[in-house]
Amino acid sequence: MNTRSRVLSTFRALHRTRKIIFKNDTVALMAAQQEINAKYREHKNENDTEKISELLQIAVDAETLLRETVVQAKKSQSGNYEVTFTKNTHFLDNFPFQEDADLPNPRTKKKSAKNKETFTESKNTNR
Repeated sequence: MNTRSRVLSTFRALHRTRKIIFKNDTVALMAAQQEINAKYREHKNENDTEKISELLQIAVDAETLLRETVVQAKKSQSGNYEVTFTKNTHFLDNFPFQEDADLPNPRTKKKSAKNKETFTESKNTNR
């Protein structure tokens, strides 16, 4: 498949996925359409085949990510959310939260006295 065909193919695939994923959500449909079109227009005059291949891979990855991970959620009259999945939605294993889990404390960055001296000395030498 030549480069032009691959570009058009990924462009159409992104738009097909957009229509499926954001079905019945006009705002999201329009925003995704504008973003896809803007990105393709931005690189319309690209001639470097390596750069084009890189951009095509990004487009394929974006289409896969949209197709497999994005879901629609609507608030129902009862106040709960109804989630719409597609046949391609990828589910991860879900582990219940454990209240008594032993979580490590987050690390904090400590400044040493040596770094402070070096910084002060370099400030003074620049004057």
